[in-house]
Formats: sequence, C-alpha cells, structure tokens
Amino acid sequence: MNENNLMIKKWLSENEQFINYRSLEREINSPRGIIQKWVKYDFRIPQKWINKLYPLIKKITSKVQ
Repeated sequence: MNENNLMIKKWLSENEQFINYRSLEREINSPRGIIQKWVKYDFRIPQKWINKLYPLIKKITSKVQ
C-alpha cells in the first residue's frame, strides 16, 4: 500500500464518526459498502476507488481549514 493509500485510510478511520461512507461511495460511483470494508475490515479494494477518494478528501479537508 502506498503512502497516499495509508493517509486516506488513516483519515477515514480517524474521522469515521463524522463521515457517511455511503455518501462518499455515491460521490465516486463505487459499489456499496466498499469503503467501510476497506477501512474497518482491511478488505482489499481496487486502486481506482482509492484514486477517486483522494481528490474528494482533499476537497473536504481544504474547506475545513
């Protein structure tokens, strides 16, 4: 797993109480439950979903700062 993947997974797990995984999945058009499986159960997911999550999370965090 590369550094961006770890960073995304860590951010998602640290902020899971504030995040609706299903909303993120809809935003990136991924299958239902894939983000939760990846974060909570260490399920391997295709890199294309992680690549789509990165700009979305970057957008979310830039609006907070």
